[in-house]
Amino acid sequence: VVHEYIMPVVVNTDGVHTFCYWAVDCEGNVEAKKCLPEFRIDLTGPTVTITGPATGYLYLFGNQLFALKSGKTIFLFNGIPVTATATSTDAAIATVQFFLDDVLMTEDTTAPYAARHSTKHSGPATIKVTAIDILGHSASDTLNIDNYLKLF
Repeated sequence: VVHEYIMPVVVNTDGVHTFCYWAVDCEGNVEAKKCLPEFRIDLTGPTVTITGPATGYLYLFGNQLFALKSGKTIFLFNGIPVTATATSTDAAIATVQFFLDDVLMTEDTTAPYAARHSTKHSGPATIKVTAIDILGHSASDTLNIDNYLKLF
């Protein structure tokens, strides 16, 4: 008599898994264990951190000049150089996106991840960096700029 196992097997945790199976008949005879190739489940997204610019400084033409007692971050002329680190446990990083005030400015697919925001602008700004891994998981980091002035 042949009996078919039809119940689902659920594997839904991060990590490397091996699925093995065997049969035992009514007489207690056990067949040799068979295993499918290892497989990996990745439910964890990447991490991303803006590493530059530093907050609380005055920047002129993209160069850091000095710390401001006010703790504000101010950029005058010629844009904002932005750098970030992005890592992922299992799935490779596909792209790192750089935003200025929620507008995608550029993408970088190779570490070290960097961009230069040089859009005409006056006033406060928000820099956002989003890392996306090859499975579509994402993470973001933001940095608020108190004043970004670029007239040309």
